[in-house]
Amino acid sequence: MYALLARVNLYAGNWAEAATNATNALNGRPLATTQAAFTGMYKQTDRGEIIWNVQFEAGQSGPTFLAFFATSNRSYFRPVPEIATLAGNTGLIQSNDLRYQAYFTNVPAAGNPPVPGLAITKYRGKTTLVDGNANFIALRSGEMYLIRAEANARLGGANEVTALADLNALRAARISGYIPEVLTGTALINAIADERRREMFGEGHRFFDLKRTTRVIQRGSICGTPTSAAGNCTLASTAREWALPIPESVLGANKNLVQNPGY
Repeated sequence: MYALLARVNLYAGNWAEAATNATNALNGRPLATTQAAFTGMYKQTDRGEIIWNVQFEAGQSGPTFLAFFATSNRSYFRPVPEIATLAGNTGLIQSNDLRYQAYFTNVPAAGNPPVPGLAITKYRGKTTLVDGNANFIALRSGEMYLIRAEANARLGGANEVTALADLNALRAARISGYIPEVLTGTALINAIADERRREMFGEGHRFFDLKRTTRVIQRGSICGTPTSAAGNCTLASTAREWALPIPESVLGANKNLVQNPGY
């Protein structure tokens, strides 16, 4: 309950309430601080820092369920270089970060000889690298640290000290040899946003984080190359493409609906 309220209040911009609810949630479930506990959350061998998860059941692996719970984890889901690389020494998540081992696996692609490749295997569960059976982790303590950090950073003033402490505590729990940083103002808020991208990679939050903070989407260096779709690599926060057009048939059936801007 507290964890869900923390997320809702963050999205609503109720910073003080978000911070309070995140603290209450963390009182019941602290961070996972070891590789075994953190990775175990996704293999379902350890509760780790899970606050609430949605149970996977046999028969819930069809396309309809995949749209919501991503129960299939095939090796063609690969991180872009700005997130992680096979070498593990560049990108947002590197090999000295326990999230690297928990989120990715070297899965050789077909070929003779096989070509090594980094695959996203975060939700593989207890089975093979092909189809996972992992429960969907809806809320966990890592997110609560980031919610409280962002809420306090946006409150500003003396609250920034608490925000920075949460950011450094989370990073120290994840990254081997981490050296605490000293940040304030916009730099602190941006660092928390980057950490949300690392911590919650593949969990479906990135689009909503970009939308609610009115950030510009700037695709990475592979945009427009043979490995990625060509075209516009930047999406302004005011662009109409943030929302799809409502079909005319739906608008005709409900006269109270208003078409999304720009269509």
